[in-house]
Amino acid sequence: PQALAGEAMTARFVRELAAEALATRERLRALDAELAAAVAAHPDGALVTSLPGMGAVLAGEFLVEAGGDVRARYGSPDALASAAGLAPVLRQSGRVRFLRRSTRGNRPLKRACYQSAFCSLRDPASRAFYDRKRREGKRHHQAVHRFGAVVRQQHPLPHVDHVTDAPLGEEALQPLRPGD
Repeated sequence: PQALAGEAMTARFVRELAAEALATRERLRALDAELAAAVAAHPDGALVTSLPGMGAVLAGEFLVEAGGDVRARYGSPDALASAAGLAPVLRQSGRVRFLRRSTRGNRPLKRACYQSAFCSLRDPASRAFYDRKRREGKRHHQAVHRFGAVVRQQHPLPHVDHVTDAPLGEEALQPLRPGD
């Protein structure tokens, strides 16, 4: 059978694209391995990757954006949350006082924290907490943000000197205060 005029050229082009895709996949695997090794070599790498939802990529982003020695740079978990723009901000005028979400902070650091909270929803205990918040009428972002606050209180990063490999249990995700 006679081949169509562009069939051979198209087949060659498809083979070249497939070879490039395979080479790119191998390069990405090598980069992932390099990143995992770099995070593991960081003094706080094992500690950060022990947090719920923190894999090598998010831990790398977190460590880069947090800047150096996380425990030395931030004196408390609240200082880290404030730097990331995750801590609520008090607004007041006259007799009116209320808390609002911060519009400041390190956005890439905030994104890494938010993404880790979102990724940890695969864990059954984390998912149960999220679902409970949704049943209470919280919107998605509010429920994920509240989970991040619970993680911040259960894993006070700057003050922890040991790595925890235990996932958050349901008892850790119980309300910390009435209304949480």
